[in-house]
Amino acid sequence: MLSLRSDVVRRRPDLAKQLDRPYIDPVHSSDLPAYDPAVQSLDRLESSDAPRTGGIREQLRKWHQENGHLHTEIVDDFDVDTSGEQTNNFTRLGDVDNFRRPDEDRQNQHDDSSNLITPGNLEDWDPHHRFLRQGDLVLLDFPRSEREPILAIFVRRVGRPAQSQFYTVHGKWVHGVERNIQHAVPDLVSPAQVEPIISYLPDEGITEELLDKAQMFDLSVPRDVSAPLITRMLDFQRTSEEIYRQNAAVLDGAHQSLAHPTDLKFGTLDLIASRLLGKDKDEPISQEKIFAVRKALSRGGFAFGHDRRSHRITGFVQIRSKEQVANVEKVRNWLRAWQDDLAIFAAGESSSHQFSKQAQHVVNFIHKAKMLIQQSRQRREVTIFGRVGISKTRFDINKEDVVQYEFTEEFDDSDRELIKFFEAWSCSGLFLGLPRIEALPPLVLQATGMYEDEKLDPRTAFVFLQEIGVLTPHENRVRFDSHLLLPSSQHSKPLEQLMTKVMSLGESPGFVDSMAHLRKDWGDLPVFCIDGEGAHEIDDGVSVEDAGEGEHWVHVHIANPTAFFDHDNPLAKMARHMTETIYMPERAFVMLPRWSTRKHFSLQANRPVLTFSARLNSKGETMEQKVQSGFVRNVKFINPAEAARVVGVAAGLQPDVVITVGGDLPVRKPKKTGNSLLEHEIEMLKTLQVLAEKRQTQRRLAGGLFLDSNRPEINVWHNQRRSGLPWEHPSRVRARHVVGDPIIEYRTKALTSWFSSGEGVSDILVREHMLLACEIGASWCAERGIPIINRGTIVSPDINDAKRFYDEVLAPATEKNNGEAPMHLAIEYLANSGSTVLTTKPLHHRVLGIPHYSKATSPLRRYGDMLLHWQIEAALREEAKAGTQLDFRGKNQSLLPFSESALSMIAKGLQPRESMIRRATTYAEEHWQANTFFRAHNYKEFELPATMNAYVHMQPATLKSDFAVIIKEFSLMATMTRPQEYGLAEAKAGDTWECEIETVDCFTRRVLFKPVRLVDRWEG
Repeated sequence: MLSLRSDVVRRRPDLAKQLDRPYIDPVHSSDLPAYDPAVQSLDRLESSDAPRTGGIREQLRKWHQENGHLHTEIVDDFDVDTSGEQTNNFTRLGDVDNFRRPDEDRQNQHDDSSNLITPGNLEDWDPHHRFLRQGDLVLLDFPRSEREPILAIFVRRVGRPAQSQFYTVHGKWVHGVERNIQHAVPDLVSPAQVEPIISYLPDEGITEELLDKAQMFDLSVPRDVSAPLITRMLDFQRTSEEIYRQNAAVLDGAHQSLAHPTDLKFGTLDLIASRLLGKDKDEPISQEKIFAVRKALSRGGFAFGHDRRSHRITGFVQIRSKEQVANVEKVRNWLRAWQDDLAIFAAGESSSHQFSKQAQHVVNFIHKAKMLIQQSRQRREVTIFGRVGISKTRFDINKEDVVQYEFTEEFDDSDRELIKFFEAWSCSGLFLGLPRIEALPPLVLQATGMYEDEKLDPRTAFVFLQEIGVLTPHENRVRFDSHLLLPSSQHSKPLEQLMTKVMSLGESPGFVDSMAHLRKDWGDLPVFCIDGEGAHEIDDGVSVEDAGEGEHWVHVHIANPTAFFDHDNPLAKMARHMTETIYMPERAFVMLPRWSTRKHFSLQANRPVLTFSARLNSKGETMEQKVQSGFVRNVKFINPAEAARVVGVAAGLQPDVVITVGGDLPVRKPKKTGNSLLEHEIEMLKTLQVLAEKRQTQRRLAGGLFLDSNRPEINVWHNQRRSGLPWEHPSRVRARHVVGDPIIEYRTKALTSWFSSGEGVSDILVREHMLLACEIGASWCAERGIPIINRGTIVSPDINDAKRFYDEVLAPATEKNNGEAPMHLAIEYLANSGSTVLTTKPLHHRVLGIPHYSKATSPLRRYGDMLLHWQIEAALREEAKAGTQLDFRGKNQSLLPFSESALSMIAKGLQPRESMIRRATTYAEEHWQANTFFRAHNYKEFELPATMNAYVHMQPATLKSDFAVIIKEFSLMATMTRPQEYGLAEAKAGDTWECEIETVDCFTRRVLFKPVRLVDRWEG
């Protein structure tokens, strides 16, 4: 191994062991259902390269016959290297101060819960059972044991943090984590039937070591008390098993009948069950049938996949194509044949034995890979950190591209199959939970002889693919998530075809303005679009008019694509699939194609808008509101820094902290300046700032909180023309050696409390007026009974008395801390307060401090906003016909594009999809910040401080976990090793520790720090 590894291991011998811990990425740890290798449908698929008999396979088969069957563990969300993912697993608080990015990961309410929904009436607000309820049947799997999944009844939540308590079909109780439950049957028994056993069960949680383990505890619940529950579970189980027996041929052949020859398909469990087993015309498919079908799909191994992050709610299943399944089986057969031949050679059974045709594919690939790795190591050293080192050749961005490519060896068809096999293992995590497949790629890595000192795991395979010229050294593996399904990800041919169709519409889109007859001309009224220089599309602008007597009309003008196509248009179908534009530092995956936003919808002069208007008094209170279609004519573009300067709030802004690796940035002159603004336009901006501050005060009085996590802005440069990287798909035709490295700019501010109210124009002026538009849209629809997707807060069933914590801990600490909530305490309070839900009913949003809220301001970037616009536009047209305001409840609901039931079903899938996108966006940022610090720390491309200050903002998930910290100097989410490992005092939430970088692992996106000394401790 080259110098970088040797130096690290010499400095800390235990580091290699630490990096070698089994790693499963939460992005990909949820692809597969429970897997039963004893009944594996893949073994029954025919292959043109059938496996040979004899050799090591025959010996293993005999061993299994004598010693039993192989068992498997079922992967779950927590089966991860906690030292590597503590930062990633922390749910970053919702970025509600910045509605330019839809970051509402966990928004929770203020202490006053009088207007919040409680478990007593949860059914009305949680129709999809996001929260388990007493009497639900669940399927428990035990990811760290060999125990088969079992049925259990959900009893209640106990302990702090809340643990879910279950009573099993075996008459024992077990505690677990609710998010690990992958399948549930709502209301199998009534709460009244559960209540009798509660007095016999513990009221407290169990230790972290026992939580979610395979142990089940026998605590004498009398049989006569538990009999009704056990009997009902056994009846359900027997009925389901009988259904399976009666339909075994159909269920065991599910993939053959469901899968497309070449395309990835999707289905929900109930639809798949209806397809396979049939159902009565007017009756829903029975839960027993669904359970039997789920068991069959689980036995399908690689043929089916599901996303453990949302499967219980959505029931979505991926049905992988026959071609993909056959290709995986074909490669498995090659690898098995190669093993058999090696065993024969090793045994010396035949001096004339030659590699079989199947095995020769593997032999040739190994030889080619070894040669390419040797070539790569002439250009870059290899490391143990999930990526190769920096290029020994560098370029000046002001003269040429800083990343260039050299193509060498060609890959033949068999090479490509093996490459895709490795990608599925290391990039997409498609083999997780399938030990028979996962055991094969490490054998190839070992055979190259190039990774003798490495753990042969997906991290090493990721480096291997870089060294043989398939992946770039800076590859962001987040985009390989098969459940994210980006149109360019090559996971779905129908999706690629839809993308092609959408792009072809640009030549003749056939747009017709459905609101043309109702549009108001806003004439010369200045409309201010405040956004960054690199904004790809402009969704919104604001304007203000004097309404007399100290009042003002504030108008929020929103781009209006939905007036030009309906929800069945290919553009709408692509938007629904994408859900949101996905911003990654290297590129954006847009929801609507660039041709549509640039040529037709992105705000500029003479573009259509949907305007949300409010008449505000001097206190910022809304006196009147309206929504109308229109055209804007006089549009003024200005960036946030310039806007802050113009309105006079720039002087107190905290300076940026910038890290740049890879060379100097190209010089670019700002375009969106305030130099051309007239005096009266500047006064308008100042008025908008004052009104925004008044609105902020009103929200604070209503209990609204302010969350600003100082997320870094990361730009990646390939050439001087624009930031971003070109499309760099895996190179499977020829080996691609990457010469040079992209320039990375990491721009942030030093850490301030996430719970400050913000300081700049972007924080206050833009935020408050965008929130105002969202409130207007939701309340305008509520007045008319128009069903929309509202967002609000409910008290979670697992709430840990947040009000008491607020009164006894947070409020006194805030007073002691000069009126600012200590960050670690505020995070603890919010984490146990409540949850944001999507509902078709109007719902108070306590964290924002507004009575109605529905996203409205980004229809070019969010599908949820488009839904609201379609509903409003239809209502405006109908009211114009009627000449009066209408009530759209009852039969009038048919006048709208979406019924309440249709929106409810959309919301069911929308919230998990939004969460997935937020997670992917965060992981993409962490990927590039890890690359930044990797290059700065290991290759001295930027002079970092020798030591930095780490703020411990939360307690770790377990007693053995490292600490999630924020590096104050760079607002960097990072990980700190437990101080006890170095003989130091125990760390606590609220501490500040001086620390130094231990290592940067680009595969897990983790920057790991070693504590040096305690600097400060919160003594509340």
